[in-house]
Amino acid sequence: MRVLLVDDEAELIQTLAERLTLRGIAATAVISGAQAQETLVKHTFDVAVLDVRMPGMDGLELMAWIKEHRPHLPVILLSGRGTPEEKQRGLDGGAFKYLLKPIGIDELLDTLQEAVTAGSKEEAMEDTKILDARAEEMRLIGQITASAAHEINNVFSIINERAGLLADLNAAAGADGKIDSQKIAEIAERLQKQIERGKEISQRLYRLGFSVDQGEHLFDLALILHDALGMVRRFANARGLELKVQESECSTHVSGRRIDVQLALVAGLELALKACKNDCCVKIYCQKQGQEAEICFECCHGSEESDWENELNALTCLMEKNRGEFKCESQGVNRRIFRLIFPGSSGGE
Repeated sequence: MRVLLVDDEAELIQTLAERLTLRGIAATAVISGAQAQETLVKHTFDVAVLDVRMPGMDGLELMAWIKEHRPHLPVILLSGRGTPEEKQRGLDGGAFKYLLKPIGIDELLDTLQEAVTAGSKEEAMEDTKILDARAEEMRLIGQITASAAHEINNVFSIINERAGLLADLNAAAGADGKIDSQKIAEIAERLQKQIERGKEISQRLYRLGFSVDQGEHLFDLALILHDALGMVRRFANARGLELKVQESECSTHVSGRRIDVQLALVAGLELALKACKNDCCVKIYCQKQGQEAEICFECCHGSEESDWENELNALTCLMEKNRGEFKCESQGVNRRIFRLIFPGSSGGE
């Protein structure tokens, strides 16, 4: 166990460090908040024990810094003149325990072990959350590619059938010498449409593949939304749901990795479609809020929020990865608005 001890009473904290060391604990003692910050930047600890009242940066201020820079490090507060208000501030700020001096070595050892165990559980839960979010990303990528493969297969099937029809018409013309030029022109036009459709799907897949290894840039949110809509449209059609996009007159560029933005939009659309009543409409619109760009999915929900809790959690993680924010809001009795807020820019790339 690695313990950081922080107290402005040098003799007290050094003696405590020696007693812990004799019990097999790697204890490091420092006498100020500034020294503690320097030590935490360079080294890793399992738990920190802070004196509350110190000159300069006090224990509560140091704990706030720790929670920002080392959020999984448990903090135990020690106070020589504890008050209910101070204790409450400490616990509200994230302290594992608030203890009064003088403290017995056995009580401190027990508290240290409890804090380390609790910190390990919290870190494991956070790791699980990250793994779940990563699994959701892989599921979305798999679903996107599978959907595109299905669309491309449909294109090839239609082209194959049209080619077969051309062969049949040619054979019929050979028998009686008559060629239905109007029918052939119609088939050629439909073949051209399928070729354009195939090209659009290929370009969508190309943009997806290119974005996986791409760094952070500014992207046109409308283009990424267009790709995301293409990836979920088949699911919407199967449920009789209309995806109604409201055109935006403002420039909406977002900052980040394209793949992360696209996965968040696909996840948001999936969530709205899952929450929406059958045979209804999902309204989609984009708006600027200062330097932020916001995509909204609005629908009449036909299921309880508990039915899509996993999707809510996954989307929250995806938006955190985008340094953005996800909000789920109710409007009236049965309307929901899912808001995806991205860091943006008024300019393009």
